[in-house]
Amino acid sequence: MKNLKYLSWRLMVAVILTGFAPRDIKAQDKATPVPVYAVAKASEDSVVLRWAPSDWNAWNMARFKGYQIKRYDVVSEDKIYETVLTKAPVKPWTREQIRKQYGESNKYISLLDMAMYSNVDSLIKRPDNSFVEQLRDVKSSTGMLFLYSMQAADFSPEAATVAGLRWVDKDVRPGGRYIYVITSDTANAQFRVDTAMVTVINIKPSKEPSPEGLRAINRDKQIELQWNRQQAGNFSTYNIERSDDGGKTWDKLNNLPFYSPYSPPENTGENEKVDSIGLAIASILKYNQVYIDSIPVNYKEYQYRINGNTAFAETSPYSKPVKAHGIDLTAPEVPRIKAYQHLGGKKIMISWDANKTDTDLAGYYVSRGPTVTGPFEPLTDNLLSKTATSFTDTSALVDKENYYVLMAVDTAHNLATSMPLMTVMKDSIPPSAPAGLAGTVDSLGIVSLHWDANPEQDVKGYKVYYSYNRDGEYSQVTGYPVMDNQYRDTIPTHTMDRRVFYKVVAVDYHNNHSGYSAPAVLTKPVYIPPTSPLAESIVVVGEAIQTDWIGSSSQGVAGYEVFRKEKDGEWKPLAKMQPDANNKFRFMDTTVVPNKAYFYAAETIDSSGLRSEKSPVVQLVYSKNNVLPAPENVTAVYDKKETAVKLTWVVPDMKNDYFLIVYRAKGNEPLAMLQSVDKEQKEFLDYSARKGAEYRYAVQVKQVGGNLNSGMSKEAKIGVQ
Repeated sequence: MKNLKYLSWRLMVAVILTGFAPRDIKAQDKATPVPVYAVAKASEDSVVLRWAPSDWNAWNMARFKGYQIKRYDVVSEDKIYETVLTKAPVKPWTREQIRKQYGESNKYISLLDMAMYSNVDSLIKRPDNSFVEQLRDVKSSTGMLFLYSMQAADFSPEAATVAGLRWVDKDVRPGGRYIYVITSDTANAQFRVDTAMVTVINIKPSKEPSPEGLRAINRDKQIELQWNRQQAGNFSTYNIERSDDGGKTWDKLNNLPFYSPYSPPENTGENEKVDSIGLAIASILKYNQVYIDSIPVNYKEYQYRINGNTAFAETSPYSKPVKAHGIDLTAPEVPRIKAYQHLGGKKIMISWDANKTDTDLAGYYVSRGPTVTGPFEPLTDNLLSKTATSFTDTSALVDKENYYVLMAVDTAHNLATSMPLMTVMKDSIPPSAPAGLAGTVDSLGIVSLHWDANPEQDVKGYKVYYSYNRDGEYSQVTGYPVMDNQYRDTIPTHTMDRRVFYKVVAVDYHNNHSGYSAPAVLTKPVYIPPTSPLAESIVVVGEAIQTDWIGSSSQGVAGYEVFRKEKDGEWKPLAKMQPDANNKFRFMDTTVVPNKAYFYAAETIDSSGLRSEKSPVVQLVYSKNNVLPAPENVTAVYDKKETAVKLTWVVPDMKNDYFLIVYRAKGNEPLAMLQSVDKEQKEFLDYSARKGAEYRYAVQVKQVGGNLNSGMSKEAKIGVQ
């Protein structure tokens, strides 16, 4: 319902206005009306009207015809009352009326008097000009007089009344809604003045509007101020003020009220180029007032504020201040690279003259590009010193054109770039060795290799090499450099070799070869089982049978498994073993019983799970009569005089001929044989012991010419001080 009422009211107003539309269509075609603009100011006890024609001709015509004013009091949707406010047309005062009322005491009325009643012919400076030139001078002079008249009316309420452009309606009610229509009786003239209309609600505003949208743009020793062209206060001109002491005092920058006009750019023909800068400026002026203030120094803070002048000769409150400062936008002197020098390899040094003119120079950047038009990439992350006169590029493109530009940078980050300098050097540098080489071998023996592409731009391809020995000689697989960073090869699978090694070399367009890549170690699929281990000895040690083994010679051995059987029995697994650094392993069978014959064998297990055949069998009959007694009372002391560890022991009486073996271990390491000792010897001096270390010692009896051994004696521990 609310929208319907509003629409009804708008329609009613539209019907009223149609009464002011010209009825003669031919007359409308004959002369397009010149606009008249009107504004109103409500103050509850009165409404002030101000209007103004848009050019000299309309003003001059209306001076003689005057203006009529009608008021429409909109009481409700169906009650609108018309009142003619002017019994006679409102016209400018005569010169006699002006002189009698004001004389020359009011400067704006004096200006208006001169503008309205001056002889235009007297303003033309060159009466001997051609007719066309005289018309141009007349147009210029009348335009100036019209401007003076409108400004005088804006700056003085009295001048606006004298000019016939102001009316005060005191017969109003607070809160009333009014429509004022202002017309001039020029309907039958060749040059017609249009009707002006303004609506107003007679409510005194609680706060006078101030200019909105003020903003500052920092320039080089200039501050550009912009604010909204459309304002709620309908300001006709503005005043601009500046403060350089934080807002304590303000200085007015404009001697005359300021206004920046806007004229839409004219359409260009099809063959005319569009002025992009002009369009950009017009785009700004279309929506903004623009004022440029010149300032003495950059980087000093200033504050700006504005207020507006209305058509009612009133000044608005100030806008909210904005802060600004000038910035340095002047680029340094354009540098020039004067020379370059190839220092060998990928090194090129460029040099330039020192900058002696820019006191605010911060330093330089050097950039390199592949062509004269770039793209150019900086060669340093940090700015070069302002005293620098040379720079060495250590990663120049070999055998290709390198273009360099030098950029001078000042403290305000303004840039000046030199002309590009072209350099070329001969390629004698090989590519870097390829990285990331890896691959796989499938069950058919197909090798799939891949590696990282080299970073050099002049790499022509890669060569692939292989070997079955990591440190042996590698043979080339590829007959020519391959372009891609991957390759497929085929190798035989039914061979004893468990691993194959590959390397890759990069080659550039000048046939410079890189070094080998790190080898890729690939495991082949296994179809041939490993070889068997070999028993080295079998002896009785204490109450156990000890077997020592030599490991398999095959590649990819994962471990061994030891088996035992009795006569006519089946093989039973006893333990899985790992070889030592010498590819040997030892097994102690402590589950034997006396007076039985035992048979031992072992198998090799590789990383793929394949097993060798059983090793050749070794056997031994275990008997307690064959057990030798172990040494007793083993002691270890440090002999300071001899600077050696002194070891003593006692051997029980026995019939067998024997000798002794001394074992030693450092810290928690396993016991290892140190030296053999004759049975007549009752002590042993260890001169190799070192101070600060802890040692464990043990002694074992071994049969001369037989395979009997005693168990190991109890250990004796000592810390050498």
